[in-house]
Amino acid sequence: MAEEKDSIASGRPDRAGVVVFDGSCAMCSRIARFIRERDRHDRFALEPAQSPRGSDICRRCGVEPRDPSTLVLLQDGQCYVRSAAALRIAGGLGFPWALAGAARVVPSPLRDAVYNWVARHRHRLFGR
Repeated sequence: MAEEKDSIASGRPDRAGVVVFDGSCAMCSRIARFIRERDRHDRFALEPAQSPRGSDICRRCGVEPRDPSTLVLLQDGQCYVRSAAALRIAGGLGFPWALAGAARVVPSPLRDAVYNWVARHRHRLFGR
């Protein structure tokens, strides 16, 4: 599995994972830029869900690539979606962003309910 992970993460064995986001969503693209600017150790590869590689990762993680309202993180062969992905990504960005990990005490159904509400309204709130 290590070879597969390395190939997915652009051949970088030190990458923490691949983040798949909706490339047609203004908010999602801003979040991807936020990650790229704060990822001081180049741990995350970023991939739009609309790309072949992003679509493949979505399918592997049980997410419909044509409805990319779900943030996906593929890390060490494990798939994380919605709020779990967001919290793991924040943890990988270091201080102070890693402090968001404290939100793990909130039950995931509640975290995901908030995530899903924002995802449903993201185009109306932030544009395409």
